[in-house]
Amino acid sequence: MTSSDRNGTLNLSFFEERSLQLLAVLTNLSDRWVSVDLRGLVPSCAKALDAVTGKLSRLEALHLDCDETVEEDIHAFDDTPCLRTLSIDNAPMEVLYSRSLVALITPLAFLSIDMLSECPRLQRLSAFFISPSSNYDRRRRLTMESITHLSLTNDNDSLMYLDLPNLLELELAEAGDQCELTVTSLLEHSRCPLRKLSLPLYRGDIPPLVKILRRLPNIEEVVIEFCDSLWEEGYYTEHIELRVASELLEDLISVMKTSPARLTQFRMSLMFLEPLEVYRLHYIFCDESRVHDFLLEGNALSFKG
Repeated sequence: MTSSDRNGTLNLSFFEERSLQLLAVLTNLSDRWVSVDLRGLVPSCAKALDAVTGKLSRLEALHLDCDETVEEDIHAFDDTPCLRTLSIDNAPMEVLYSRSLVALITPLAFLSIDMLSECPRLQRLSAFFISPSSNYDRRRRLTMESITHLSLTNDNDSLMYLDLPNLLELELAEAGDQCELTVTSLLEHSRCPLRKLSLPLYRGDIPPLVKILRRLPNIEEVVIEFCDSLWEEGYYTEHIELRVASELLEDLISVMKTSPARLTQFRMSLMFLEPLEVYRLHYIFCDESRVHDFLLEGNALSFKG
C-alpha cells in the first residue's frame, strides 16, 4: 500500500511488485518529504534511495523497516537537518544523532552514551542497550533533562551512566532481579518523578519488585508481564501463581495507604489464574484499599483506582 500527499507524508510498503517503480517516481519529490514511513524495504529499493541523498532538507520524521536481505549500509538519510523523530525497526544504517531529535526509537540498536550528548532536545528514547566508549569516564553520568520516556531491552548498567531528572515513564524489557539495583540507582541519583513503570517479559522474583514499588512515591501506573519461559521451566506453577499475585497486591495496598501518590492502574500478565480466583482477590483486598474494580482481559489482571 502506498500513500503520498501534498503535505509531504510518504507511506510505502515494499511487499508489492510495483514498489520500485513507485519509489523511482516519488524520489523526484523528495525535497517535499516531511514524514516518511518505509516498511519491508528490499535491496533494490534500498539502492534506489541513493537518489534522495542530500535532498531531504524538510524531513522531520522517519520510520524505516528493512527486509532481512538488505545488507549494504543505507546512507540516503545521513543529511537530514530537520529530523525530529527517528524510528528504526530493522535497518543496516548508523543511528542519526542530531540536535533536532526529540524521539529516537531504535529497540534493536546499541547506542553510544557519548553520542547521546549530541541530542539535547531528546524526549523519548528506546534502545536495546546504551554503553559508553572505551575511553569514557565511567564515574561521570550524562545529564539529559529533556528525556521523559525511556525504554530499554537490556537493563545491564545502561542507567548507571545517565542522570534523568525529569523521567516520567520507564520500561525495562526482559529485566531480572537486577532491575531492583538499576531502578534504585536511577531514583537515587536522578530523583526523577517516575509515574509509570513497565516490566515486559520480567524474568525475576517477587521480592525485588516489592522493593521497587516501595521506592516509587509518585507512581501512577505499573505494568508487569512475566516471561512465559518462567512457567515453561517450572519457575512458576499454577499452585503458586495466586501467591505471586497476592504478594504484589498486598504490597500495592501498603504503598497506596502510605504514599501521597494515587496508583490508578496496575496490570500483571498471568497464565493460570482463573476468573474465580480473581474474584477471590477482589473480595480479599477491595475493602482494605482504594482498589475499586478488577478486570480480567484475556490473561491480564488489572485494576483501576
